Amino acid sequence: MDIEGSELRALQGSKMTIQKYMPKLAVSVYHNNEDLLEIYEFIKSLPIDYKIYLRHYNHSATDTILYAVL
Repeated sequence: MDIEGSELRALQGSKMTIQKYMPKLAVSVYHNNEDLLEIYEFIKSLPIDYKIYLRHYNHSATDTILYAVL
């Protein structure tokens, strides 16, 4: 999910769907300074035992992705 800073709102809006289907998530966390922490906290608040991974794909501040998998 890379929707230019609206990732947290999209996750919040799809909370029931995520809880029902437990999809793997790949979410950009570099658009806003607070994205990394807020998106992480939102995912950890779900009643799903997601394992969280963070991957940075280049040398600048862009392209940092948070993965949530079962």
